[in-house]
Amino acid sequence: MPSQAYTLLDIPGPRQTLVHVFPGVEELGRVYRPQLAINAAPTAFAAALEGLQPPNELRWASEAPVAHADFLAWTGKPTAVPGAVNLGEIVVQLREKLPADAVICNGAGNFSIWVHRYHRYQRYGTQLAPISGSMGYGVPAAIGMKRLAPERTVIAFAGGPATSS
Repeated sequence: MPSQAYTLLDIPGPRQTLVHVFPGVEELGRVYRPQLAINAAPTAFAAALEGLQPPNELRWASEAPVAHADFLAWTGKPTAVPGAVNLGEIVVQLREKLPADAVICNGAGNFSIWVHRYHRYQRYGTQLAPISGSMGYGVPAAIGMKRLAPERTVIAFAGGPATSS
């Protein structure tokens, strides 16, 4: 989850500048003390942002290429794994062969980490996945997407129940 078990941000006052946008006033500042709390629905907030002009100079502009290079290195080549099947290699091969508008669907589970690490989404709206913990989401999402856009390539990644012996 985004809070990384509540270790990413200090409670109650994060070291980072925190702007908290939420549609319910009861949630603002409940866990973290924001520098700025904004009570707004996501659509209203996004619409208000459309009118803002970006600053002429971004303080972190020189860091962006370095971060991007780190991301490309981390997602470029699959790590070695024991066994005959390396899902990272499979996802990299798919990444190189799939059309840019292909839709990747997955449910929750450890099996999805290879997709999230090694697939690079090229267009908006090419991933269908649950926000948190919905196992079994991938197959029905893929069926629904294929019915909606039969001309597009749709792939479902699905895992099975964990077993132990």
